[in-house]
Amino acid sequence: MRSFDFWFEIKHAWYFLVRYPQTILIPLIPALLFSLANFLTGRGRLTWITSLLQSGLSTILLLVGAVLAFLSLAFLIALIWDYQHRSTIDFSYSWQIIAGRWRDVLIVSLIVGFLIAFFSLWFIFPGLFLAFLLMFALPATVIEGYDPFASISTSFRLAVENVGECFTFFIICLFFLLIGYLIVWLLGFIPIVGIILNIIFLAGLITYLSALLTRFYLSLTRY
Repeated sequence: MRSFDFWFEIKHAWYFLVRYPQTILIPLIPALLFSLANFLTGRGRLTWITSLLQSGLSTILLLVGAVLAFLSLAFLIALIWDYQHRSTIDFSYSWQIIAGRWRDVLIVSLIVGFLIAFFSLWFIFPGLFLAFLLMFALPATVIEGYDPFASISTSFRLAVENVGECFTFFIICLFFLLIGYLIVWLLGFIPIVGIILNIIFLAGLITYLSALLTRFYLSLTRY
């Protein structure tokens, strides 16, 4: 396994997003749900857990959005994995990869998306711990073709065996998510236009983190 150059990969993921902005079309629906959930909560407060729980609809939107975000993540993983080999963006070929294992992708997305979203809403630290252990489940499903049980066990194994690099990667992702949350919160003060900007921003953030995750997974398993 080669050492993962975090600074280089952070820049590479940004260049990928700038060069292929059409990739943000994939996570637009979960980005829309997240943006609506943010809009429906009490704006003007940074206590996002408390404000989300004030609205049952917002919570439902967040849970459904989380599952759809993982489905979008699966498609993006296939897209970026193919890009690593052929240096081209091919939506149809990426769909063929997902279609060949759609049941496993759906089950893993439902399990991982619901568990992380649920525990993050009610119990922050268990949610973060689960996210750390399960972050490779989708890459293992899409790239290796593993079934849900094998994908989850592979994710656990990779996280434990490479705990130093994985923890660093996880902290970097949390940093981007925190900055992303602050931006989404600020844009929430702008009526209508803020929702549109949030959708675009969140879709870009999901795509960016997908590129980072895919390349990090490949660095752990391929090199």
